[in-house]
Amino acid sequence: MPEEKIASLPDSAFANQTKRLFPINTKADTYLSAAYASVQEIKDESTLSKIKTAARLWGIEDEVNKIASIVDVMVKSAATEDAPAWNIDYTTSNGLLVKGDGRTKEKLAESWNGFYKYFSKDVETSYSDKTAAAQMFYGEFIKMGCEIPFELGAMAEKNLPDFTKVAQEIRSRAVRLIDGDTFDVANKKKNLLKIANDLENSEDKTLEYYSKVAEVLYSVDVDNKLDRFYGKTISTPHEAVFNTTRKEALKKCASYKLGEGEYSYEEIEDLKNKKEMLKLALTDTEIEDLYSHQGEWVEKFNSISNDSKAALHEYLNV
Repeated sequence: MPEEKIASLPDSAFANQTKRLFPINTKADTYLSAAYASVQEIKDESTLSKIKTAARLWGIEDEVNKIASIVDVMVKSAATEDAPAWNIDYTTSNGLLVKGDGRTKEKLAESWNGFYKYFSKDVETSYSDKTAAAQMFYGEFIKMGCEIPFELGAMAEKNLPDFTKVAQEIRSRAVRLIDGDTFDVANKKKNLLKIANDLENSEDKTLEYYSKVAEVLYSVDVDNKLDRFYGKTISTPHEAVFNTTRKEALKKCASYKLGEGEYSYEEIEDLKNKKEMLKLALTDTEIEDLYSHQGEWVEKFNSISNDSKAALHEYLNV
């Protein structure tokens, strides 16, 4: 928590009033204080009692009682003489210690899942803190040879932006702006739509540029309480901007051969809508396999015979 905010709070806002530690003046601060007390193995009964009382008043008593299982990254150190130390140790700007266990792939995945479950929709923690902590997890996933989850790639800003999807997310936020002074809301909508239009026309497509866009969206969400729509009509700022895995991006950039012709990912995808033409070039079995519900279209398309690909190329160029 920023020092100026701490200084503005009365002693009664803290579970430990003498040292002014463990704020309990909001639901989020109470939860964070409970998590931090668990991680640090706080034994002071008075402090713990006040945290529990605050949790009951805020209606989050059950969540606080289940902290050990819900927030897997905020756990007690299980290191022994025979076990290596924690791999991930990060303190956010509001004083929350994030710890992750990377001793095995399974433990690392569990730690990340716990981190994501708690932090993905949390707006008390800054955008940069989330990104920095996620990048530490990302580095450990790479070291351990683990497959990178989409959500981790997004929060660590390692996924790539599809600017069309980003613009759509920005416009979706403009639709959600309904609270407050009519003139103020209209201006905010106008500014968001301008950002979306500028993004589509901008030649600055660097990751640094998109990182700034994501931070702007985060500020918009915090200021207008749009986080209540996360996972419903809008994505979190990280996932709204860094929306395409590198694997998916490379796949979309690839070219695909049909006979003597080369086609883009989008062109192959578009063939879904040309079933009658496909029937002219492909076998009944190939058609059936393509339109089955199993597997991804382009990958299935690569499995058809070379003769069928060549025939289709001829039909496409008639």
